[in-house]
Amino acid sequence: EVGNLAAWLIEPALANGAGARAALREGDRVWTFDQLSDHISRLSAGLRQLKLGRGERVLILMQDMMEAAAAILAVIHAGAVAVPVSELSTPDDVQEYVLHAAAVMAIVDDSHEQVVDAVRTETPDLREVVSVRASYPGVHDYHKLLEGASPLPPVPMGDTDVCLLLYSAGSGPGELRAVPHSKRTISAANNSFARDLLQRTT
Repeated sequence: EVGNLAAWLIEPALANGAGARAALREGDRVWTFDQLSDHISRLSAGLRQLKLGRGERVLILMQDMMEAAAAILAVIHAGAVAVPVSELSTPDDVQEYVLHAAAVMAIVDDSHEQVVDAVRTETPDLREVVSVRASYPGVHDYHKLLEGASPLPPVPMGDTDVCLLLYSAGSGPGELRAVPHSKRTISAANNSFARDLLQRTT
């Protein structure tokens, strides 16, 4: 109803009684829809406490883990634009992504904290860095940010408001191509591919 992609992905499942069902799995770790929803809304609130504004870009450089999925959705939930990039990115890659996307914040895991820290002097507009198990000075700890926040509702967005930037596989040095996505493009892909072709029903 608010046009926010994160809400569109999570709230129908909750409304249909799926709160106790598994939403994400990573090895032996499992989050239910209830847990994922709470995580997203709390992290979204924490990011807003760091003055993340509507439409601002957030670089996400993380391994394939549940926190990465939650970070993407929390950024969108907060009305900002998630910019996930390859976990193989080098400092030079990250500097180019940050400058090209005009990212004001980065969310990383502990294995990528050093990569972002290496480019902070070259990217002065990158105001904040949030890291799972933060160890570098001036970096916010992901879980402390999460625990210190109270859940907030999603920021209202229009169906065509950009909420996700995905860099094209055809991008190269000096010729980055970021493909913008909105709730409309994601829902169109769901309707045409997931629902109609794959016959996905949940």
